[in-house]
Parts: sequence; structure tokens; C-alpha cells
Amino acid sequence: TVEISARAIFLNLINVPNAASSAFTTAAMTFAGQNFGAKKPKRITASCICAAVQSLVLVFAVSMTIFLLIEPVASLYIADDDPARGEIIEIIRQTCALILPLYALSGGMNALAGSLRGMGVSITNMIVSLIGVCGFRILWVVTAFKAPALHNLPGVYLAWPISWMIVIVALLGFFIYHIAKLKKKIENEAKM
Repeated sequence: TVEISARAIFLNLINVPNAASSAFTTAAMTFAGQNFGAKKPKRITASCICAAVQSLVLVFAVSMTIFLLIEPVASLYIADDDPARGEIIEIIRQTCALILPLYALSGGMNALAGSLRGMGVSITNMIVSLIGVCGFRILWVVTAFKAPALHNLPGVYLAWPISWMIVIVALLGFFIYHIAKLKKKIENEAKM
């Protein structure tokens, strides 16, 4: 029950930087869609980079603020007379120390995914995200999580930043491919 309480509180806390990330995902998708229709690959790239960098910076700042204020913020969720209060806060602190410094990666991943969706690459994007996030995390639980050092709540959460990095690399490859494809299409149309 202690770890479940810690997990529930942690997931509530990360909703704040996640909301900031979602805003940049939507913005990236909108700008990419407009510029894809206008056949402006340089603007798509610029808007994706801008959204990713801004998302990384804002999500990192919000995450670090939460981390610095973890005890008073987490205390809002726990009764003063709860005998497990200190243990719950310690588990939250350990999880936050692991995840929050890297949580900005999810913001960059989401901005890249939003840009691809704006370019009409939604099915590939979905498959990469499912395999890279869900598939990897299942594989993590079946393999690495069984190691005694990782068989705890922070050990579960360690799969998050690793999965974000996998998805970022894959989506970046698809982004570069689709930008090159758009440029070639524009060149071919100019030749006609």
C-alpha cells in the first residue's frame, strides 16, 4: 500500500509537466500540418525544433521545480498522522530523482510525434510509439526488472526514459525521411 500510494502521488505530480508537453505537441502538429500543406519543409523542421526545444526547457523547469519542492508538495496528498508518511515521501523522492531530470525527454518526443502527425504520418507514428514505449516497457518488466537491484518502484520507472530515447531516435529517423520525401516531391513538381 505504501508503494501504491507513492505511485499515485507521483503520477499526479507529473501531470503538471505533462500538460505543458501536450501544449507543445499540439502546436507542433498544427504548424507542421500548415507548412506541410504549403510545401514548406524548412518551416516544418524549424517549427519541430522550436517546439521540441521549448518543450524540453519548460518541462525540465517545471519538473525541477516539483523536485525541489517534493516534500511540501507530496505532503499535500498524505495525512499528517499517516504512519507511513516518511516512507511514502522517500519513495516519491527516489522516483522523482530518477524520472524528473529526464522527463523533458518526453516533451521532445511528443513534439516530434506531433510534427509527424501534422505531416500525415500518424499510423507509423502510432506503431513506433506502441513498440517503443509499451513494447519496450513490457520487455523491461519481463527481463531487467527481475534483477534484484531493479525490482522496486524506481526500477519500473527507469524504463520510461529509456523508452523515450528509443522512440526519439526512431521518430527522428522517420521525420528526416519524410522531410526528404517532401523535398523530393517539391523538386519533381518544379521540374514539370
